[in-house]
Amino acid sequence: MLTLTAAFTKTVGVPATGLTLAEIDLYLTAIAKATGVQTVIWDGTQHPTAEIADLGMYLRQYGTEDLVTYEYVGGAHYTGAEVLDSDWITGAISLVGGGGITGTGTYTDTITDGVNPLDGVRVQLSTDNAGSNRVYEAFTNASGVFSMTPDPGTYYRWLDLAGYTFTQGVQVIVV
Repeated sequence: MLTLTAAFTKTVGVPATGLTLAEIDLYLTAIAKATGVQTVIWDGTQHPTAEIADLGMYLRQYGTEDLVTYEYVGGAHYTGAEVLDSDWITGAISLVGGGGITGTGTYTDTITDGVNPLDGVRVQLSTDNAGSNRVYEAFTNASGVFSMTPDPGTYYRWLDLAGYTFTQGVQVIVV
């Protein structure tokens, strides 16, 4: 059984608990290992079936996976009115050993000055809330968008661009 789990956070990395399940659209694509042909399984009209209490994690299971033939890529998009740190989560999904699920999530977000996207913002993730152990780095493009693929875990986000002051140490959970 393949489980797609998406963890959303609110301002300053607080788990976004109690989101309406119908406001989270799920995407799942199977990619044939031999040919690279992609087959859409969930197209965004599917929603989580449960929330893991107090973690801001939302899940749905897919029971007809074929991990010998396919690799899977999943995503979740929050479409509600609540302001979140990031409303898109995507990543590859694979089955491991004793049946647990792991994912290598792609952390993508847009940095703005409140109105306009900011180009060239240095985005770093650290493993500690003091920011002394920074382990991932990316830069925003002209649209203010950055993307990185950290290992699953809890990180803290640090932003840097001359002339701007940002909220630092925002908690990010990658699943």
